Amino acid sequence: MPPFDMTFGSAQTLGFYFQAPIGALVTGVRVYNELALPNQVVEIIDMNGAPPPLQPATAIGTQLFYDNQTPAGQIVAVPNVPLVAGGHYVFLCAATASPTASVSECSAPGFWETGQETFLGVPITLVRCDTLNPIAATGGPGVTHPISRGVNAVLSRAEVYLAPGPGVALDEPYGTGCGEEFGSFYEQFPTGAFDLSNSSLSLLFNGSYYEVVSGMGTWHSTANATPMSFTAPHDEIVQPITGGPMPTPAGATSQLAICPNGRIAVAVGATRNPVPHASIMLNQPVEAWYSWHDYDPTSQGGGDILWEETSSHVYVTWDQVVTSGTGGSPSTFQFQFEKSTGHVTFVWQNVDPGGWGHLVGYSPGGASADPGPVDISVAAPQTFAVGRADHRPLRLDASARPLIGTGFTLDTFEIPPGSALGATIAGLAEFTAGVPLAGFGMPGCFQYASNDAPALFVPGGTTAQLPFVIPNDPGLAGVIVVTQSAALAPGSNPLGIITSNGLRLRIDLN
Repeated sequence: MPPFDMTFGSAQTLGFYFQAPIGALVTGVRVYNELALPNQVVEIIDMNGAPPPLQPATAIGTQLFYDNQTPAGQIVAVPNVPLVAGGHYVFLCAATASPTASVSECSAPGFWETGQETFLGVPITLVRCDTLNPIAATGGPGVTHPISRGVNAVLSRAEVYLAPGPGVALDEPYGTGCGEEFGSFYEQFPTGAFDLSNSSLSLLFNGSYYEVVSGMGTWHSTANATPMSFTAPHDEIVQPITGGPMPTPAGATSQLAICPNGRIAVAVGATRNPVPHASIMLNQPVEAWYSWHDYDPTSQGGGDILWEETSSHVYVTWDQVVTSGTGGSPSTFQFQFEKSTGHVTFVWQNVDPGGWGHLVGYSPGGASADPGPVDISVAAPQTFAVGRADHRPLRLDASARPLIGTGFTLDTFEIPPGSALGATIAGLAEFTAGVPLAGFGMPGCFQYASNDAPALFVPGGTTAQLPFVIPNDPGLAGVIVVTQSAALAPGSNPLGIITSNGLRLRIDLN
């Protein structure tokens, strides 16, 4: 499911549809709920062999399931609703203030019309659809509403729990690989949820990446700071840094570009969207630090953004700056850049939680991998690292489902560049929760499969393939084989080896 960017509140109810690639049973649904509302509503609809039509056309399908009584945060139990291979199915999902609320609050990944997911290991495309009705208030068992497919709009986000249909062969990943590193971090705060007022966050640069920790920063007096003259709410001013370039994880900079929206970059060129979106931050063309919000220092009484450079530091302060168009309480916070070391500190005093929400974070510029949101107030008391090159965890998948009488490959992905050797093991014993390997010098890595049949490989770049052939023997139906990969990765941990997720192969006829 694409990552969260925003909550869409409306009388209409958003959702998604997909075409089922194989037969399966729906056993549960859980609606994402960033606003922490008390209720959720879910409806599953069979569109009877055809996808929903494009707006403004509509179609009415057959309701398979409806529930508006399960509290938010819990999995809505679905009584094994069958999905037939080739069928088109709609899931309408929202969080609500009450079981019969007239407004649906839909968790959304920004303005995404489609998203990529897997259906029991098979890739599928989710497509945005909706009904113009608040299904919590006007829906119910047996009540159907017109459905249409949106254009340039948003998906609703929910977890759908599936079980395989009878006789279906599956390749099912479980557990997680290790060796993951990210160059970015962020926390996205919905409206009213900003919780970093009267706190600080330090990004300590060690020459390669940041070590992030809270509580070390102190406020620097603005007595000697100078107001900056912005001509528009989303203007940008470039200020030079004296005394040589300041080191950063992406290189070094001799200037800072300040945008009133709470973003400081190493150069102009970043999108000046006033509404915080993680997906925008992760694809900005330039390295930047964010306490992003729709601020407006150009309005009457809107406050000032102040610049001060000393021999050792640069201080950029939002001093009593108001949120654009809301009339909320003004915000005061400060970015502190230590020029010689590259350390960066955020210090927040009072911050208006209203408006379009907030995003706090850092990204090195260019297309960056999404690490998922971090709860800074929980994570930062313990140091976490960020600013290294993006690297996904080692991952194992199958090129096709394990059908009797067929062959396919076990594909290992995200092998570190320069890795000289790897292995894929296969066995009959599954360690679903994973056996920790920290005692072998591999913290964060786990063993998920028994090593009954190992096979070595020499990586071809960042991927490797090993053949897997299933004899044409119907007696193998129902046999489960589990597999896992490992690869040499010097420097990733004390042993220099990382492991993948486990992969469960349910061998069958269909």
